[in-house]
Amino acid sequence: MTRVLVVDNDPDWRRKLASLLQEAGYEVEVAADEGEAMTWLTQTHFRLALVDVRLHGESKKDESGLSLAVTIRKLDPHVGIILLTAFMPGTVQVVRAVRYQGVANFIQKRDIKEASDLKTILEKVLDELGREKTSGLCQLSLSLEIGQPIVVRTRGVYVSAARTSGILELNLPRYLRRTEMARSDPAGFRFSIKGIGQDIYRDVFSSHRRVYNAFSAANARSKLLSLSFEASREFLGAPIELLYSDEAANYLSLLHPMSRFINGAVPQSEALSPETLSQLKGKLKILVITSDTRPSIALIDQIGEEVVSLLQKHDSIGVKLIPTNEATYATVRNELRQCPYHIVHYVGHGLFEENSPEQSSLFFWEGQNRSGNVLPLSGAELSLLLQGSDVRLFHLSCCEGMRTGTAIDLLDDDYLGIADGIMQAGVPSVLGFRWPVSVGGARKLALDFYSSFPKHGSPERALLDARRELAISTPDTPDWASPILVVQS
Repeated sequence: MTRVLVVDNDPDWRRKLASLLQEAGYEVEVAADEGEAMTWLTQTHFRLALVDVRLHGESKKDESGLSLAVTIRKLDPHVGIILLTAFMPGTVQVVRAVRYQGVANFIQKRDIKEASDLKTILEKVLDELGREKTSGLCQLSLSLEIGQPIVVRTRGVYVSAARTSGILELNLPRYLRRTEMARSDPAGFRFSIKGIGQDIYRDVFSSHRRVYNAFSAANARSKLLSLSFEASREFLGAPIELLYSDEAANYLSLLHPMSRFINGAVPQSEALSPETLSQLKGKLKILVITSDTRPSIALIDQIGEEVVSLLQKHDSIGVKLIPTNEATYATVRNELRQCPYHIVHYVGHGLFEENSPEQSSLFFWEGQNRSGNVLPLSGAELSLLLQGSDVRLFHLSCCEGMRTGTAIDLLDDDYLGIADGIMQAGVPSVLGFRWPVSVGGARKLALDFYSSFPKHGSPERALLDARRELAISTPDTPDWASPILVVQS
């Protein structure tokens, strides 16, 4: 019999929910607050948990149920969590919070009248959890905070949760210096990045037995294991994509779909995935912007045309191209303000501003037909323009789009770079290069990415395919190691 935990501070609702669930055939336990809930969770395994959003009264600021949901997910990822609310959950803030905390569903209390009402919703959640476990797919998430234990979670065909006994010791400034030195030394690049990758693997995996065991078990049991690294925004600069396993004799980013999760960057919509694509009304809408400013590179507009031509082969995709001659600063600002497109792909120049990361910029002509001055569109400005947009993925085919400042930069700046500005606007996914990239590398990655994405519906899987192709064709360049993908889901 499926066991369900009900957590609600209202005794009348506890009794009503318990009665309806028992009538529907579930085994039920109840808790009035977080303490009682944790006592049950440490003593008994539950398949589902119904948690009231407001456990401390009716204050609109009370989101204690959301905090409890996070704790339950960390304690036991097996549990499917459903939030209960007496107020309308249709606001962007509440929906965003529900998705962000990994909750399976939410129910308005006023809609609960019969046992069948609950059973329909709970059976749907159970069905989704069952499909997740039998798909053969698995995700390993590592929460990385220097000086703190690593939180390890796996979900999918193999489920586990653990916290390491030791703390993460990783000298981020030293790794940043080493990767910059490796990038600037083409002759020794392959040797240098392999050593960097082996050292990071030691710091994150080999030095922490629980991380290594979870990774090994999940990898052995799944058809495809994806890796997600959760950390603060300044940690985006860490060269995690260079992780190298001596056992596999390869880089993990060439073996597994790999993404980052940035703590504190709250998405305003769901990231693109096979599930969200199936829920979109109408076509997937993509905006391609090319901007060939100084120094001029004729291939920039060609890349945009080739991407559009590739995407137009799919009836389920609607694509619009704004070429350089039309992509003025004012035109692009107007297109991005509350942008209705699901994917925005920029092809052009990018610059990271070390003295003020929030002024890191993309560039556009002032007037049509390449007239007037070249004007910067900064990460800070992008963040304001993209507020309230429907953009799910911002693809930066430019140099240094994903380069990130350090925590100390936040003393003077609000954003740490172009990508950080986009993420702080609530865009759930950003893809780009940490280093300057060759125009040939940017072209190949874009074309291979959009060749794979319509097949799988997954940016992570599409990047894996594109990165592999780039590593095969140009193994001696930094291009294949440069892409970083952030996915906030």
